[in-house]
Amino acid sequence: MERERKLKDIVKRPLNSKKYDYGHLLIIGGSKHYAGAPLLNALGAAVAGVDLVTIAAPKRVADIAVAYSPDLVSYPLSGDVLDTDHFTEINSIMKRNVTAVLVGSGMGREKKSFDLLAQLHKEHKSIPFIFDADALYCTNLVDLCAKDLLIPNLKEFSLISGNEALSSSAIKTTAFSVGCTILAKGPIDYISDGKRVKEVEDTSGKSVYLAKGGTGDILAGVCASLIAQGVEPFDAAYAGASAVKKAGASLSRECGPFFMPTGLLGVLPRALVAELGK
Repeated sequence: MERERKLKDIVKRPLNSKKYDYGHLLIIGGSKHYAGAPLLNALGAAVAGVDLVTIAAPKRVADIAVAYSPDLVSYPLSGDVLDTDHFTEINSIMKRNVTAVLVGSGMGREKKSFDLLAQLHKEHKSIPFIFDADALYCTNLVDLCAKDLLIPNLKEFSLISGNEALSSSAIKTTAFSVGCTILAKGPIDYISDGKRVKEVEDTSGKSVYLAKGGTGDILAGVCASLIAQGVEPFDAAYAGASAVKKAGASLSRECGPFFMPTGLLGVLPRALVAELGK
């Protein structure tokens, strides 16, 4: 698959395009108690245009995902949580044209899960990894690189950076220090690769209703989908954050807070067209 695509390049596609030309995203996450998060990742990713989405997760999670949507591929793993015993199985999946890996949603914070992610990242340094949710608690175990993306909320950003407050200078300094792009979520989203900083703010105030469980999983899926299609992490993070905020504001103008996170999926395509078609 061609790398380093511009956002507009994934909208206008050649007539001879075929499956895998625009990416294969692998989602690794979930646990017995958090079965829905990888599914929300996958649905957001599929809407955002990647050619194929595969979920590798404990059996309960994988079975729920494929039962909910036949558009997805799921790979059931034994047990209730991810651990190093799953390395060989997941490693074999990653050799199937995987172009980006999203890790952490619903995974839990057991050491054996963290050790698995560290092993996979070390083995596949050429593939971009997107760290979200629980995976952000193990970034000290991996050698992050410019291809990677971290998506922390305010609490997680404080953990990574040591800063209680989120600002342009704080995120730029932190991104430079860790060596990869960061999308820090909040009332204003901040994106930096250590050299540049962009902000995403909804001046209407309607996107405040996005502050509910599950919307961040969809955001992570959208960003990971764009990266899997060849967009660099900084541009993917900015476009993903902008599109999700636009979609949230659009939905909230009609519904206020009275919607489920999956309600975003119906309005995301228009927001993505508006954002990526610039």
